[in-house]
Amino acid sequence: MPSLFVSKADNALNPLLRRHFLGGGIALAFAGLPAARSKVALAQTSQNVHSPSDITLGGVVRIGSDNKISLIVPNIEMGQGIYTTEAIIIAEELEVDPKDITVLPALPQDVSDVAPKFLKSLSTGGSRSVRNGWVPLRQAGATVRLMLLTAAAARWNIPQHLLAAENGYIKDHTGQHCAQYGDFAVDAARQNIPQNVPLKSPSDWKLIGKSFPRVDIPAKTNGTAVFGIDVRVPEMAIGAVMGAPVIGATLDTLDDTLCRTIPGVLNVLKTSTAVAVIARNYWTAKKGLAALKIKWVEGKNSSLSSEDIRRKIRDASLSVPEIIARNDKPKNTSAESGKKLEATYELPFLSHAPMEPANVTLHVRAERCDVWMGTQVPTRARAAVAKITGLPPEKVAIHNHMIGGSFGRRLATDFLEQATHFACQVSHPVKFIWSREEDIRQDLFRPAYYDRISATLGQNGQPLSWQHHVSGPSVVDRFAPGGLPVGKLDTDAVAGAVDTP
Repeated sequence: MPSLFVSKADNALNPLLRRHFLGGGIALAFAGLPAARSKVALAQTSQNVHSPSDITLGGVVRIGSDNKISLIVPNIEMGQGIYTTEAIIIAEELEVDPKDITVLPALPQDVSDVAPKFLKSLSTGGSRSVRNGWVPLRQAGATVRLMLLTAAAARWNIPQHLLAAENGYIKDHTGQHCAQYGDFAVDAARQNIPQNVPLKSPSDWKLIGKSFPRVDIPAKTNGTAVFGIDVRVPEMAIGAVMGAPVIGATLDTLDDTLCRTIPGVLNVLKTSTAVAVIARNYWTAKKGLAALKIKWVEGKNSSLSSEDIRRKIRDASLSVPEIIARNDKPKNTSAESGKKLEATYELPFLSHAPMEPANVTLHVRAERCDVWMGTQVPTRARAAVAKITGLPPEKVAIHNHMIGGSFGRRLATDFLEQATHFACQVSHPVKFIWSREEDIRQDLFRPAYYDRISATLGQNGQPLSWQHHVSGPSVVDRFAPGGLPVGKLDTDAVAGAVDTP
């Protein structure tokens, strides 16, 4: 299913869809405000639809036959402003005006063998996007600029050092030659990618360090932004999902007689741990889900309580061998004397509860699978779908959309895997939606922790020494089955204690 068919907005499909309510509300609330907005264009669909004549340079710059420039950023936008930040970082070295560019998310199916390393495993999380991309993105922009300069020098038979790149144009020092980047894109693409290209000195920065309007705000305020839950493709049905009520539970019996009598219900699907009702719209699918008579085999975790979990963590804090993350011994023995304080702190499991609940649209065919969703881990998502469908990864396309909040929830692929098992049972595309209640019930919660802190205070009341003991489950098992080896430190669990301000 070509991603071209994804609608840019829901308005044309139904006059009562939420986009009309949003648009009307915004028009009323801001009618008196000036119409100023960022001129940086944000691609309205996040599928990176591009013409075969478009040229991609360095994996991060796409130049169209119309000389339009798109910057391909490695991280997904979920409200943190990363599209704007990473575009500015690339634009600084590329020497393009931010108002003349479009921002697109990198997609795993578009990553070539010669693409930069940071595009080979796409992931957004841990507040690391700028830290990880600060140098590589500048290097990518500088590399493409050099490739375009080299192509211009060869065509004009002018030494490269006599040419300059500025605002998407290449000029010579005499002013006799001037052309847009697009005029040299084809020639630049034929070159080997240069290595170790020098970066601009901070004193020469024109963009970095300045404030720019966020590129995603106009589309979000006028209702044209397309999140995963907004996706619509031809012949698409809607699926409402219900998972097992207990971790480890399995489906025993399913009576769907009443459900199938509801007008608009198309199908009832099941796996060993979940059921889904497929209908023409979400309300009907949800109504059908409520009409199912389901019996689960709840298994050994059926009686597990919050107190049981708290007790396990408390017991582990006293019995499991410690892994030392930081050990700064006191400079003198006075730290061993003084007033002793001890306290314990318990943090419960917490749901991520993002504004946009879990959803994914899939179309599985014998020869290909298309996935429309918002995910923090498109590379891992592609691999998960390929494993379940049996398709080679190159036959799986992830069309990644802006995310309506995540807080780490979409670092996991559990709901995508659940939906893929369902999608393999039908021949048409289905948008699977987890209700708010189901999204919270089936969430992979933020870990619970039990912290023991002890300190010794001096005569002035200031701490002479302290110990902070952190106990809790690791989230690593969600990304690497089996989790961390015994004795291996989970640095995320202790980051705030080790690196204090």
